[in-house]
Amino acid sequence: MLLDAIIMLGSNEGDRVQNILTATALVTRNVGQVSGMSPVYESAPWGKASQPWYYNRALHVRTALGAHQLLAACLKVENDMGRQRHEKWGPRLIDIDLIYYSDAVLSGNGLTVPHPHIAKRKFVLVCLAALGTVLKHPVTGLSSVEMLEACKDKLEVKRLSPQPL
Repeated sequence: MLLDAIIMLGSNEGDRVQNILTATALVTRNVGQVSGMSPVYESAPWGKASQPWYYNRALHVRTALGAHQLLAACLKVENDMGRQRHEKWGPRLIDIDLIYYSDAVLSGNGLTVPHPHIAKRKFVLVCLAALGTVLKHPVTGLSSVEMLEACKDKLEVKRLSPQPL
């Protein structure tokens, strides 16, 4: 059985466009069928301002993997791409976060779904709204658009033009 998952990609080191494209290809190969993707957005860094801006994209994935297997596959993509974990919210070659796993609500064993900071991060909500998925937050019942309208995060998020493939 295939389940819907929403994965968020981010990069602010090296060739950010190529990092997002490579991560998208590796997610397709290792996680499941990418059935939708948001445009790529450039966003001000969240959590630690003194670093380069991020490129972000949300992916809608249809996967047969369980939630923990999916997280492990995403972490493997990060590792395969050369991600180094030096500091919380610091610069990164690639970051892959599991935002939603169907309508599951999970907490423990290194995984919290839905991602606990969705409603606080404008860059996530902009990507989710652009993705156009009908998935709603399984706890609040709010859509991405509704959460974006209520979001207090005022950091700049702008759509890249032209869009990478």
